[in-house]
Amino acid sequence: MLAQVPIDTSLRPFEAIRAVRRLQANPEDTSQVFAIFRALRGKSGVKAFRRFAASPTGAQVIREKRQLLNTLSDRARLGALPVASFGRRYFDFMEKEQLTAEGLVQASQSWETDPVPPEVELFRTRMRDAHDLTHVLTGYGRDPLGEVCLVAFMHAHNGNAGAGLIVLM
Repeated sequence: MLAQVPIDTSLRPFEAIRAVRRLQANPEDTSQVFAIFRALRGKSGVKAFRRFAASPTGAQVIREKRQLLNTLSDRARLGALPVASFGRRYFDFMEKEQLTAEGLVQASQSWETDPVPPEVELFRTRMRDAHDLTHVLTGYGRDPLGEVCLVAFMHAHNGNAGAGLIVLM
């Protein structure tokens, strides 16, 4: 499945260090977080994709080419959900924080530029788009401590060394 296009799994510690310095100079520059993730992901992304693709839900998402961003961008539909539903809690979180699903897309534009098979691209964008869903799921806020806790939670699931580095910072 992944033989179509070679996937870069090399570690780039110096690139990560430069991104860390830029992030320390400007903590609001979230594009540096993505740069750190990319520089230190190694094989973690390939392993996470394989787990996803092997699951019944993941296989179905890939087969149907389902884009999470389409659902998360439909504010009218999310706002009409029952108050106690996960989708409505996501909607309320995004409204309170004045965020849009497209905002993460813009912050990550320079993150994943290497060519990958379409199913891997689908998985990568799905994981990016799920970031704020994970805030709602875990209850971690968007303050610095909440973001660190969320990155630690994500690191436990995906094993990306960049996430571990950010938590250590």
